[in-house]
Amino acid sequence: MKELLFVKLLNKAAAYCTSAERCRSEVAEKLRQWGMSGEESEAVIEKLERERFIDERRYAKAYVHDKFNYNKWGRRKISLMLFAKGIADDIVEEALQTIDDEAYEETLYRLLEAKLGTMKWSDTRERNAKLMRYAAGRGFESGLIYEVLKRF
Repeated sequence: MKELLFVKLLNKAAAYCTSAERCRSEVAEKLRQWGMSGEESEAVIEKLERERFIDERRYAKAYVHDKFNYNKWGRRKISLMLFAKGIADDIVEEALQTIDDEAYEETLYRLLEAKLGTMKWSDTRERNAKLMRYAAGRGFESGLIYEVLKRF
């Protein structure tokens, strides 16, 4: 009976992984919600990794692509979120390298330009401080923000 439950949850987890890219921590959390013990869930996760339902490198690259292109997040925020999901530093660095530097800077410029149109400020220093905080909150590096602000 226990073997039947294991196979059922393995199939359910495999279906969960095919609906979108998943990392180990997301699958482990889902298995915990389904009532699977830690030892059993580790066995399911290892099997899913062997069968390539779970691939942390593939997940990290997809995550970076989506968060940069759709959410307009900077490298710092993406990195922190992947760290929170338990992705190894070397995998995160490799995935972040997929972001084109020119596109990255252009995205920041367009974000700041759009934000500028919605802001009220009394002087240039106040404007720049607000834009710095906004861009830093989206995960962009302060040196790059400063360089882009020079263009305004």
